[in-house]
Amino acid sequence: GHTLALGEGLVGMAALKKGTIFANDVETSPHYVNHYPDIIQTRSELCVPIRIGGEVVGIIDAQSVHQNAFDENDIMVMETLADQVAVAIHNANLHEAVQRELIERTRIETALRESEEKFRNIVQSSPMGMHIYYLEPDGRLIFVDANQAADIILGVDNQQFIGKSIEEAFPALNQSEVPEKYRLAAATGQPWSTQQINYDENGISGAFEVYAFQTSPGRMAAMFLEITERKRAEEALRRSENTLSSIFRAAPTGIGLVSERLLLEVNQRICEMTGYTQDELIGQSASADEGVRPQPA
Repeated sequence: GHTLALGEGLVGMAALKKGTIFANDVETSPHYVNHYPDIIQTRSELCVPIRIGGEVVGIIDAQSVHQNAFDENDIMVMETLADQVAVAIHNANLHEAVQRELIERTRIETALRESEEKFRNIVQSSPMGMHIYYLEPDGRLIFVDANQAADIILGVDNQQFIGKSIEEAFPALNQSEVPEKYRLAAATGQPWSTQQINYDENGISGAFEVYAFQTSPGRMAAMFLEITERKRAEEALRRSENTLSSIFRAAPTGIGLVSERLLLEVNQRICEMTGYTQDELIGQSASADEGVRPQPA
């Protein structure tokens, strides 16, 4: 085999001109080229381009050792053959492209199924409750799934909410920012969280910490924890601290908080008893042997 440049020889000219070229006496043709004259004894040559979409993808080259070997009928037959070859090549290319697309689509679908399965395993094994939503084109946010932890935390069977919009499933959220934040997460991927949502309706009651995020375009998940007991404990601690602080300030006796034999805090009564200010006493030794001796400024 050999290679001809575009425009070289009758074959190269047919490719360049994108049309049929022939010579019934190649010796009189200014375009004829023969790189192997001792082997190929050509006297007539007919070159017909194979075109797909206006582009030349190949050349059918017919040669003869006789002069005047080709007539108009031969040209018509060769051009018809070139058209048929072009259709066959085009169909083969289409088939190959379709096969590649099918393989790629199958690969993507398989990867998506595997990803969804991994995500489902994470959802089902999570100790946090999780609700899954799908954003419809009309803006309705539809409840599609929940994990077992959600049933335990809320004390209801969340399957009853499947297919309902968030407003239908949880009416008490209608006046809150939650539905809109969830839609934003599903549509744009913008995450959202809140330290406390209070809910009390249809058997669901409590305070919840919520984290919302996009799982895929148009889909989102809301993870939540029931924090009612924690909030109660925090409130009890706050009240206890307020009570102790009140006792500390109002006690008729001197009280000081000590760590590693140093005063960290003192009440007003100690100041009255010692004659020193709080700033002078804090940080000084609380040892009975040493007494309270603020260092001079």
